[in-house]
Amino acid sequence: MLLYKIIADTHGLIPKIESNVDGVAILGDLLPNSWFYNVRLDVSSKSELDKIIATYKTGDLKKIIPAKKRLREIDQLAFPKLEKDLKKLEDNSSKLENKHYKDAVTFYQKLKEALQDQILKKGQIRIVHGNRDLPEALQYVFGEKMYKPGKREVLGETEIFYYPNACEGDKPLKPGEVSKEDRISMIKDFVEDPPDEIFSHVPPANTSISKIHGKDIGDKKYYTALRKINKKTGKKIKARFGHVHEEEEEKKFSATSMQSYYVKGSLVNF
Repeated sequence: MLLYKIIADTHGLIPKIESNVDGVAILGDLLPNSWFYNVRLDVSSKSELDKIIATYKTGDLKKIIPAKKRLREIDQLAFPKLEKDLKKLEDNSSKLENKHYKDAVTFYQKLKEALQDQILKKGQIRIVHGNRDLPEALQYVFGEKMYKPGKREVLGETEIFYYPNACEGDKPLKPGEVSKEDRISMIKDFVEDPPDEIFSHVPPANTSISKIHGKDIGDKKYYTALRKINKKTGKKIKARFGHVHEEEEEKKFSATSMQSYYVKGSLVNF
């Protein structure tokens, strides 16, 4: 049996892990907000970005809505530009010449070293990326043993499927967002052969946990898949995820049991 600390949405923080923990799983959104700020600076100005940030802090929805629209427009320029720049570079050595890629790698390396210093078993780190991550840099730093998008493995006595499923719109924009086609492919895999648990970033839709300020931010296809598995096999999969910035357990949903995680996290035996 393995004792894991599960956390999510650390956004640049280096978490403190209990000394008796075998491993740690982070369910997405590891990069600091400053990384995204710097990427946006390539196509915007400091004054404009600072004004948008200040507007968000007011809590005034009438002002926030147009600010959010403008930020989306900036993102539609900034992140495709980053993707295009990285595609020109053939390997990780050359990609490190790109400031944003190098900054992401530097942060992930610092995080990995800090985690390995705290947990009992250095190889027992598992990462699921969120919409605020750079998957290429995660792969470079953590490697295939610790970062397994769309893969499965047995941790202790529990089979886990790693399902990165972040996407804020119909199509991916930020580097960590996942296309509908890729999500459908992963869903097909775990529906055909259901695991014991699924680690994702975004929760299944249509639950109390997935609703924030009346808006459902969950993954609809994930919800449908869990219902399909339960109806077909009777299996009640445990869904673990982040994204909602709260730690809450949902037991009312008949097809699965759900647990959301945030920075504080929880200890789980596998």
